[in-house]
Amino acid sequence: MKLEGIWKVKEMLAFGDEGAFWRPVQDCMEDEGLNDETRAMLFWEFSFDADGILRVLAPIPETVPQEEIDRAAAAGEVELCGSRTMVVERHFWKEENGKYYYDSGIQGEVMGEEFSPWMEIKETEDGIEWMICRLVKAE
Repeated sequence: MKLEGIWKVKEMLAFGDEGAFWRPVQDCMEDEGLNDETRAMLFWEFSFDADGILRVLAPIPETVPQEEIDRAAAAGEVELCGSRTMVVERHFWKEENGKYYYDSGIQGEVMGEEFSPWMEIKETEDGIEWMICRLVKAE
């Protein structure tokens, strides 16, 4: 599977009485108990660029005036990718021995052993898993 390109959220990890399970985006959108931050993640896109940078992209709400977006971008407060999409996070990614990894930014030791910040991006039947999201290529 080729990682480069734009990916979108297909499912999110949820927790219930039976433990953890993958929940389709449509089910998440219909959940009135979902907090605003998690709901916003449903619309994120993930740009795996050839330069080894993963950019997590979020649409800017239509209620935000374009002038305010332009001012924030000019002041360096936000990084835009298009006129109404902003970069939420940036990570390095790499391919090594046929597997993909991203730099989680986590540093340190676990039980006295050095912890690698490089976390595997696992392949699924039709996409990949990144943190608490299952992603598929955007069309």
